[in-house]
Amino acid sequence: MKLLILVNPRAGNGAGDALGRMLNTHGEVQHISFETLTEQLTAAEGFDCLLVAGGDGTISSVLSSPALPPIPVAPIPLGTANDLAREFGVLRALKGASWNEIPTLIESWSSRPLTIWEVAVDGRSIPLTNYCSLGYEGYVVADFHRWRARNPSTRRMFNRVMYGWFGLLNAAKRAKDLALTCDSLEAETVPCMSLIVSNIRSYLGLGTSNNIGSASDLKLECVATSSILDYLRILLATSSILKPPRLLCSGSCIEVQSIPPGMPLQIDGEPRDVVYGGTIRFTPSKTVQIWAPSLTPS
Repeated sequence: MKLLILVNPRAGNGAGDALGRMLNTHGEVQHISFETLTEQLTAAEGFDCLLVAGGDGTISSVLSSPALPPIPVAPIPLGTANDLAREFGVLRALKGASWNEIPTLIESWSSRPLTIWEVAVDGRSIPLTNYCSLGYEGYVVADFHRWRARNPSTRRMFNRVMYGWFGLLNAAKRAKDLALTCDSLEAETVPCMSLIVSNIRSYLGLGTSNNIGSASDLKLECVATSSILDYLRILLATSSILKPPRLLCSGSCIEVQSIPPGMPLQIDGEPRDVVYGGTIRFTPSKTVQIWAPSLTPS
């Protein structure tokens, strides 16, 4: 298998750089440059598989790029949450394995489809791979990323602790009443703390946002949180102790209306500009291939 290996050298507190050095005898290794990512992906044509080592933000940038050639992408998780890798069973398959075993392990994997979505907001079009949320989580993610920019070398567990801390600090902030339309059905007014639109079931690196989602279908799932207790439900849903918050809808076209000006938005764990236009629309964009073990997502 001819591999092109793109690594984010800063991911995992420098683990990306070390992983690249470990794998340089198994394929062509390059450090990801987001300024020249288009050129790097165009050059990936002719390889059998593209290994991308980094966090969810790095992997999403590759998967959503128009320059990605029609070859499968193997996500190698080095981030804080690693939701996409968990969804496709990659975390489980690599657990306990040494880095130099990765090229051998992935030879038995296979190609599985992933739908990439388009988020239309304020005249912008933003790709969505994992999930998006409006309101409370937008405040949390923005605060966390400002802190991480000042502390880039902290370890994954401490990052998770700080994410939880910012969650507590912003606990009083809410999205309030939003109007939701799913596949042209009449809009429902949703009072909420945060509105979550998910392409995958894995959430926050530890939890489950819903029980029916599939990364491969042409449907997004939408849930609303009303308090911090709903986030406890999300985190404990993987253990079957509690069910995730109530599913509002599942559909191929979701529109959120009546959004208050200045509402914070996060997509795939990255803070985005606040919403000014009052409406967000989600529609399918394209299908890419993930190189992953033949396991049921968890």
